Amino acid sequence: NSELREQVKEVSKLQDALSATIKSLRESKQEVEKLSEEFDGCQENLQQKAELNSILVGKVSALESQIEDQLLELQAAKMSNAQLETSLEECMKRIEDQTLDLQAARMSEADVEAS
Repeated sequence: NSELREQVKEVSKLQDALSATIKSLRESKQEVEKLSEEFDGCQENLQQKAELNSILVGKVSALESQIEDQLLELQAAKMSNAQLETSLEECMKRIEDQTLDLQAARMSEADVEAS
């Protein structure tokens, strides 16, 4: 009879321990589920940021191309401007030379008329 009581006490202790273990496992399962949901959220967030990053990289690349094109256009404009300046200088020199020739011709004509 006392042996039976000891076994009942032992079974009761084992049931309490089993209940505590089951409770701990349920809490652990809930924690794992919570962490799993957080992980899924982080993965979605990371995926969205990766897509956004990819879009930004594309936009930066397009802007870099535009800047390179604009730099080439600017260089071409500078070269064209330099050519215009050179041409203008040549025209001014010719006008100056023609003015001197005209003055010389007028002086010669005046000399001829005076004689």
